[in-house]
Amino acid sequence: QRAREIGRGSAGQLTVGLVSSALFDTLPRALREMRRLAPGVRVILREMSNAEQAEALQAGEIDIGLMHTPVAVGGRMRERQLLRDRLVAAVPDEFDVPGDGQVSMAQIAQAGLVMYPQSQLPSLYAGILDAMRKAGHDAHVAQEANRTLTVLSCVAGGCGVALLPSWIRSMDFRGVRFCDVRDGQALPSFDLSAIWPARSVPTLADMFANLDLGAR
Repeated sequence: QRAREIGRGSAGQLTVGLVSSALFDTLPRALREMRRLAPGVRVILREMSNAEQAEALQAGEIDIGLMHTPVAVGGRMRERQLLRDRLVAAVPDEFDVPGDGQVSMAQIAQAGLVMYPQSQLPSLYAGILDAMRKAGHDAHVAQEANRTLTVLSCVAGGCGVALLPSWIRSMDFRGVRFCDVRDGQALPSFDLSAIWPARSVPTLADMFANLDLGAR
């Protein structure tokens, strides 16, 4: 019976790698759907960076990754975009925010950027700096941090301004205020996708990736 359940995808074990962005909306919905459709499946969660997930997917250490794209992963992989989000500015409480609650690219450039390391999210890193240049500003990276909560801690500590996906507004982080960027139309989007190995037969990873997660 256990073998039949595994064959139907209603039992077994699924190891999911995920970036912190997936924790606040995508993952809770995925877990609810997975428990509804396949309550016998044991889901193991591993919070990891993009680079760590890419290596783990190639090594077979995780079955599926919830990652920021674009990203290079070796081997035959499938991909489904789950979320496309715009960037907002995370600024220290004492930051000089105009009355309309929006900050400018010039203000961000002057304060310096708090960024994820270039090796972690190279496309996002390059896209932000390119948008700053297009707006006529030479931005400098004042501080790097490889986790979102660490980024926010650096902002609260006055290290600079971070550009983060708009879901970050759901967090209440002492010492940090979230603002729209008035002239940030050229800023890149912040994309979240599911990436998993392509197999000749359906897997639990296929089931998980194709859950109704309200991709947008």
